[in-house]
Amino acid sequence: MNNSSNHPEGHISLGSYTLDPSTGIILSEDGYEIFMEHRLRDLLLVLYDKRGRFVSKKEIMTDVWKGTVVSDQSVAKAVSDLRRFFQTNTMESMSITTVRKLGYRLEVSPLQEVALIEQPTSTLRRALPYTIAALFLLIFFILHH
Repeated sequence: MNNSSNHPEGHISLGSYTLDPSTGIILSEDGYEIFMEHRLRDLLLVLYDKRGRFVSKKEIMTDVWKGTVVSDQSVAKAVSDLRRFFQTNTMESMSITTVRKLGYRLEVSPLQEVALIEQPTSTLRRALPYTIAALFLLIFFILHH
């Protein structure tokens, strides 16, 4: 199944990555290309299209293996493979939550935005004592000369 027709804009934002559904290529912010096998791509697209809610195994079977009868184990294996794909390619901003009898839900967190917001604060906290010490030395030098 090719879900690219559901995405007329052509590309899907996945945290700090972008997926081209027609080719199965994921592009990282630094330009690194990662190729996804078609079954994993289709599973990712189904979970992405239904993000924010749990997707049942039956829905996944219907949408990913359209016309082919597969077992629950096939779905579980595909989800496991997709999780492994995220780990192997250091795609920490994406995870799949499983709730028994409900299904699977894709989580895409904006890790890059959080890191950019927190970094200046932590840098400022580290530099603050040195800045205060430098001010005290400057005031001391001005008052005593």
